[in-house]
Amino acid sequence: HAPRPAAVAAVAGAVVIVVLMAWDRVYNGAHWPSDTAGAAAISALLLAASFWLPALPRRARARRSAGAA
Repeated sequence: HAPRPAAVAAVAGAVVIVVLMAWDRVYNGAHWPSDTAGAAAISALLLAASFWLPALPRRARARRSAGAA
């Protein structure tokens, strides 16, 4: 099913805020560009893991039940 418009707007707003904060930290000299790029890469990996890891038990159960049939 398609995501709700409010959820899409919330995620888009969060992404805009994160990007603007990263740019602001570099612009004001608080961090090097590589610091913010590294933080973005680590955050993307953690976000991907937060979606992927909870699905592992479901996949394992589905494989076991398919093998038992």
